[in-house]
Parts: sequence; structure tokens; C-alpha cells
Amino acid sequence: MIVTQDVGDFVRLALQDAAIGRPHPGLVLIHHRWFSRDDRHVGQLAESLSALLATNPADDPLAGRIIWLEADAR
Repeated sequence: MIVTQDVGDFVRLALQDAAIGRPHPGLVLIHHRWFSRDDRHVGQLAESLSALLATNPADDPLAGRIIWLEADAR
């Protein structure tokens, strides 16, 4: 799974892979308005990623998927 704010480049690469039948490990896209890069928000990002993985418990739960990570509402 790849976690990135670089939406344009990574989505383009994932779609290119899909077009030729090559699997990708999954993309988790994070929006700069929900998760800034400063140290104060690292914990929120970690909690949201943990919650995402808890709701997708397979060995490789996000393979081939492209999703937006949402800020944990807690």
C-alpha cells in the first residue's frame, strides 16, 4: 500500500498499470486539507490509517484499490 498526497502522479501510474493488467499495491490518497504535513497532525494520520486497516483486515487489504483516507471523526 502506498500512502501519498501526490494524487496526480500516483493515480496516473496506477491507472497505467491497470491498463496493462499489472497489479498495484493499493493507493491511499491523503488530502492536504485533512492531513497537513506538520508534526501536530501525524497522530491523526496514524489513527486514520489504523482505522482503515482495521476495517480491511485481509493480508493485502487494499491491493488494486485507490481510496481517499478520511480524517478520523473521533
